[in-house]
Amino acid sequence: MFTRSQRHEAGVFRASIHDSARTFLLKLQGRLDGKEAHEVEWCWATAASTIRARSFVVDLSSVSSVDPVGRDLLVRMYENGAGFIAGSPEMAELVSGITGVRPAEHPDRRDRRNPLRALRDFLILAASLRTRVGASAN
Repeated sequence: MFTRSQRHEAGVFRASIHDSARTFLLKLQGRLDGKEAHEVEWCWATAASTIRARSFVVDLSSVSSVDPVGRDLLVRMYENGAGFIAGSPEMAELVSGITGVRPAEHPDRRDRRNPLRALRDFLILAASLRTRVGASAN
């Protein structure tokens, strides 16, 4: 796991990479604004050669806000096959505006009494990723 932190006036921004055999997860925490978006883009570009056919997921469950530069980065990530996990209504709305699909929620924030909802969210995410991967292969 790789973690990079930037301290600024609004607190700490963190970007962590969780790399597994099937998924490349980029977990973001804090405010995703101009300077941080450029750092995340650098990390993403550096890691792009290792992602290959694996699912690329950006976890926004701990992101507090996104400025236009951060949103543009998320759009580019989506256009290159990224899926998203959102943890707040604000992030879910942002992701829906980018993808046209309601994103999966972070497992810690799901209603554990409703396993069908979790399955539905997973299937939506999987279908979104499959569609993006299939379109990029053509």
